[in-house]
Parts: sequence; C-alpha cells; structure tokens
Amino acid sequence: MTTRPSGVRPKTVLSALFIAWLVLWSASVLQDLFLALTGFDRKIWLLDVDFEGSIYTWFSTLLLAFAGVLAFVLASWRGEGSRGFARQWATIGAILLLLSMDESLSFHERLSGILGGVVTTTGIFKFAWVIPALALVAIVAILFLPFLRQLPRRVAGTMVAAGAVFVAGAVGMEMVAGQYVTGEESEEIFVSLSYRLMANIEEGLEVLGVLLVIKAFLMQARMLYPDFFRD
Repeated sequence: MTTRPSGVRPKTVLSALFIAWLVLWSASVLQDLFLALTGFDRKIWLLDVDFEGSIYTWFSTLLLAFAGVLAFVLASWRGEGSRGFARQWATIGAILLLLSMDESLSFHERLSGILGGVVTTTGIFKFAWVIPALALVAIVAILFLPFLRQLPRRVAGTMVAAGAVFVAGAVGMEMVAGQYVTGEESEEIFVSLSYRLMANIEEGLEVLGVLLVIKAFLMQARMLYPDFFRD
C-alpha cells in the first residue's frame, strides 16, 4: 500500500487564489458596466475594487500579507548558500507587509493630501503620491538587482514581472487617471464609466502582480523546502 506524499501543492494554492481574484474582480467590472446603464446610485460597495470596505480590498490586503509572510519564511532558511540573502528576503517581506497596511489604511492617499498642500500638481502627477513612489521604485530596483541576479532564472524573472505588473497598476494607472480627471471640477467624473474602468484595471493589475510574486516565492520555497512543498 502506497502512502500519498503530504505537503502543500503550490499549484493548488495559486489556482485557488487566482480563481478567487478573478471572481471578485469580474464582479466589480460587471457591476460598473451594468450601473453605467442604470445609474451608480444602486452600487453595491462590497463588490467595488476601489472601496476600502469592500471584499476585494480585504482580499488584496490578505494577499499582500501572505506574500510578506512567505518572504519571511524564505528569509529564515539556513541551508547551503543562504548566507547574505536573509536580509534581502526580510526586507521584501517588510515592504509587502507595509503595502498590506497601506491597502486597508490608504497611507498613500494621506501622503497625496500632505504633498498637495505644499506643491500644486496636475496631469499625470495629479495624485501627488506617485512622485515619491516612482523614486522609491527606482531605488528598490537598483538595490535589489544584485540579489535578483543570484536567484534561479525563473524565480527572478517571475519576480521582475510581478513588480512590473504591480507598479503598472498602482502607479501607472494612477497617473493615467490623474491625467483624466485634471481640469474636471465635478465629482461626477469619479463615477463615470471611463474612470471606473481605470480603477478596475488599476486594482486588477495590482492583485495580479501580487499573485505573480506569490508564485515566485512558492517556486523558491519548493526548492528550499522540498519536504513541505510538493508538485
């Protein structure tokens, strides 16, 4: 009698998370398309990707926290060749946990308010927080380049793709939206179908980026902890 190997299957975990994301994101998109015809006064905010009190925001917060915990698990590995990498993994974990906090507490929006009181921004920099965000992204990319070069090619490539997708959503789409609302005085612009689709694309890319980084972390964990993670 053969015993079925125990352990976590990364593909199963990723499939479940991806399906959950796709269902929640699709619900928001379909709702906005429907409300564009019937009126946004009937909106179910629990299904909205851009609302702090929605199921989607809660899910996104949990995903970022999960990714952060995985990074700390990788930082704790003490096998051959681990020396010198624990600090980088722990730093990545801390960044992800901070992003998880920001997802539910919206620190970046408060930063925009502070910067808006100091300088006047418009166009793609309408939401002023993207300015320091772009600088931080550049700094992190430069500092972690040597670390990425030491990782297995597939893991490093997936992490780079994850970062690119996340930044494209969180910062890139925010800049596009800033350009779109510049010069508009009416609050109705924020419930227009165009703006709502931008918000859905932004939040969708953010979570897709997090799913990709989780995939990269699980790939690395599969190599480092073969007794716990299995195919």
